[in-house]
Amino acid sequence: MNYPSFLLTARSIVKSFGPTSVLKGFDISIAAGEVHAFLGGNGAGKSTLIKIISGQFDRDGGSLEFDGQDIGTSVGGHVAAGTIAVVNQELALLPHLSVAENIAMPRLQRGCARYSERASMAIAIEALSLTDPHLLNHTGMPVDRMPEEIEGWKQGMKSLASAPNVFCKISGLGMGDWKWTVDSIRPFVLHAIEAFGANRCMFASNFPVDKLFSSYDAVFNAFKEITQEFSSDERRALFHDNAERVYRL
Repeated sequence: MNYPSFLLTARSIVKSFGPTSVLKGFDISIAAGEVHAFLGGNGAGKSTLIKIISGQFDRDGGSLEFDGQDIGTSVGGHVAAGTIAVVNQELALLPHLSVAENIAMPRLQRGCARYSERASMAIAIEALSLTDPHLLNHTGMPVDRMPEEIEGWKQGMKSLASAPNVFCKISGLGMGDWKWTVDSIRPFVLHAIEAFGANRCMFASNFPVDKLFSSYDAVFNAFKEITQEFSSDERRALFHDNAERVYRL
C-alpha cells in the first residue's frame, strides 16, 4: 500500500479577522511521527493556525491536506475532524478521567462517542467543584456577538458561576468587538459581575493582543466608567483585591 510522503501538508494558508491579517501564506509539511513546534509572540497566529488545522476555524485561502485528502475550507466539511485533536495549553484536567481520556476528550466531543450537551456541562461543573480556585479567562470569550450566541454565553457564565471556586477575569472583550466602546462592552462586564459577584471578578487586560483594538488606558478607563456607581469596596475588589487573593500575590 502506498502512503503519502507527508501526513499533513499546508500551503499558503491565509487567515484574516476583519482588517487584521493573521496568517499571510503559511507553509509546512509534517511526516508521520514528527514533532514540530510553532514559536512566536502573542498575536503571531499560532493558535489560529492550530484551529485551522484541527477544523475549528475556516481558512481564507491556501491548501491543506491530511493523509492525502484535501481538507475542505469549511469547518463542516473538515475531513480530519475525527482524527486531529488539540490539547490546549491551559491545565484544565478532569480529575475523574485518566490521562488518556483527558487527551481524547476533543475527539469524544466531535463524534467518536458523543456526550449530550447537558451531560457534558454537568461533568464540567462537577469537575470544577473538585479543583482549587479556577480562573475563567477573557470573560468566557464572547467572541460571537449574534443574539443567540450572546444568550448562550450568558447561560454558560451562570453555570460556571454556580461553582463557588471559579473566578472570572474580565478581559479580552475587544477580540469580539474590534471597534468597541464603553457602551458596547458594558453589558458583558455587568453580566459577568452579576453572575459571579464583585468578590469573584477581576479586571485585566489582554496585552499585547489588546493593542490591535485599543490602548491600555482606554481599557481600564472603560472599566472605571462602567463601575462608577459601585461602592469603593466593590471597585477595590475588582481592580486589586480579588487578583491579589486568587494569584496569591
